[in-house]
Amino acid sequence: MNKKNTAILISGLTILFTKLILFIVWNTKTMSPYLTDKWHHMYTGIIFMILARLWKNRLSLAIFSIGLGLFLDEFVHLLHLLHIVGQVDYWSIPSYITTIIIFIVFYFFVDTVKW
Repeated sequence: MNKKNTAILISGLTILFTKLILFIVWNTKTMSPYLTDKWHHMYTGIIFMILARLWKNRLSLAIFSIGLGLFLDEFVHLLHLLHIVGQVDYWSIPSYITTIIIFIVFYFFVDTVKW
């Protein structure tokens, strides 16, 4: 499998896994303190992507792809922070549509990332 397909697969699986885990724990006692905090998993994704680009080794592509998946999963939140859209619920249709569209855009962009 080439690097592009690997990156897309890992990012896509990260998005699906994140949504699945959050769906399972969303209304639980464990999750309740995190529903009101200001840290979003897209921030963790940004940190992963930066670290992967700075510290290059065998796992850099995987770490970058996981970070990208976390970032893309909450891309609509970035649009909200930039005042491009209003508040959008994580589980809303616009959030899903944004994630799908930006993932497709990423598919065409990933050729420009040099490893």
